[in-house]
Amino acid sequence: MSAKDAADAYRRFMNPFAGKAYLEAPAVTNAPPGMKWLKEFLSLCTGCHIDFVPIHWYDSATNIEYFKNYLTDAHDIAGHDLWTTEFNGSGTSSETKSFLRTVIPWLDSRSYITR
Repeated sequence: MSAKDAADAYRRFMNPFAGKAYLEAPAVTNAPPGMKWLKEFLSLCTGCHIDFVPIHWYDSATNIEYFKNYLTDAHDIAGHDLWTTEFNGSGTSSETKSFLRTVIPWLDSRSYITR
């Protein structure tokens, strides 16, 4: 769906629930068009009530700095609290354990990552 169609649908179908439910922007991933699409959606969704932005990330468990930079950039672009609703650092058992031991405390230390 184009960002324009999504913004139009958000205003029509989501905005009526403002104040009645916690409203999220559409979730995007770290795939190349994800953040570009989110940025366009947010610029077009004038008058939209958005409480948080869900973010997904999938990459190598050894790419910790990319994970941190991606979430930091997402917050800078979105200007809203983030919910990291899906993420996966793929690799060996040792790599994934190290990834989780590193990123979970980092996630918890960011006030803008609320879930």
